[in-house]
Amino acid sequence: MRRYLDTSSFVECGSGREKNMTTKNRLNADRIAIRNRMMSGERMDYLTVWRSTETGSKNWAFDTLKMLHRENLIHIVEWRRGSSGGSPSPLYAWGRGTDAAKPVRYENKEKCRRYVEKLKAVSPDKYEAQRLRQALRDRKSPFMDPIIAAMLGYARHGKGWTKRKIDEQKPQADHAAT
Repeated sequence: MRRYLDTSSFVECGSGREKNMTTKNRLNADRIAIRNRMMSGERMDYLTVWRSTETGSKNWAFDTLKMLHRENLIHIVEWRRGSSGGSPSPLYAWGRGTDAAKPVRYENKEKCRRYVEKLKAVSPDKYEAQRLRQALRDRKSPFMDPIIAAMLGYARHGKGWTKRKIDEQKPQADHAAT
């Protein structure tokens, strides 16, 4: 079985910024630097690893941490959600240990409840407008034939019919005069 992070196969190259250094050697040097930073006690997620290198990609950073984790050199300390509330990403620390349990996914009901609470706190006007639109969509009004509804001055609004205000109604042209 091949060991992924056998440091004897890495090329030692100081700061990793020499002109003639290939990309692979630079990435290997970056892996060594990341490993040393984690050994000194720093906790890292894949974004921290990605930001610490000039040549590595996000996938490279994720793979680097995955390889270290597979080798049982690091463990998951906690899971962090981004500001947008997406799926959580692991935060790693050096050493063997038990991985923190991955949090359960939010159900749709929970997501909606959190959105409404945030909307109430941040923008009460938008919340009130959203609540009124939802009430119009959810109301149970009897089915009307569109032609009869138009003759009576009703307009379709969501799932229901609303009576147009007098100033909104278009004046009827007198067809008999022509």
